[in-house]
Amino acid sequence: MVARTISGLSQKILSTFMEPEERKPILQFRGDFNIATDELREGYYVILGTRDKNHPIPRPITNLRVQDGEVFMGDRPVIQWSYVVLEVRCHKVRTRDLHDSADWDLRLRDMEAEAQGIAGDPLSDEEQKRQAWEKCKGLLKEAQVLLRADPNYLRNESDNIIKQIYHDCYIKIYGHLPRSRGPIVIGTMRGDAQYSADLLALDISGDEDLAATVASYAAQVTEARRIMRSE
Repeated sequence: MVARTISGLSQKILSTFMEPEERKPILQFRGDFNIATDELREGYYVILGTRDKNHPIPRPITNLRVQDGEVFMGDRPVIQWSYVVLEVRCHKVRTRDLHDSADWDLRLRDMEAEAQGIAGDPLSDEEQKRQAWEKCKGLLKEAQVLLRADPNYLRNESDNIIKQIYHDCYIKIYGHLPRSRGPIVIGTMRGDAQYSADLLALDISGDEDLAATVASYAAQVTEARRIMRSE
């Protein structure tokens, strides 16, 4: 969003103060970064460009470094080429914080509000809980479809987001999960068969330790937020 905004503003400035025939691209770049693997590492990435035949970009480039936002080759600042400096910080998850008001997050918020309403009502009976949970499942399934189609989120994280919301909202409504990789929890309000059907509908393995998965994802989110706050 920031990049699109800056790009739009720069185009307006150029169109206001420069005639069309005077506008010439100095630096153009197109690249692919595979964020689904470990190929993209933290650090500075420098893109160099020039139209000056008297100062061609050397091949190979050596001793290039970035200091205080400026590019140096050895001990000399780079002033003969155009350049863009990208500072890359990596973390394992994008988190819901960066959803940019996506429709799937609005559905998850509605689901959380529904579950919280039951959790905050000590007089709610089993029928009210059942109705609330059925509404929550509908919202969650809609959110799942939209989230999996969101190009900003990898499949693994979209699945973890769904699992976390399922886990948290279920516990808010019923107090605990009906089972943990084994027998039904004694005193559960719902049957094991129905719980398994819920997981199947959401493409969650019935053998998965949901609590452990959610705890691991929560730790990743905490670390990602720490990194983003430090930037």
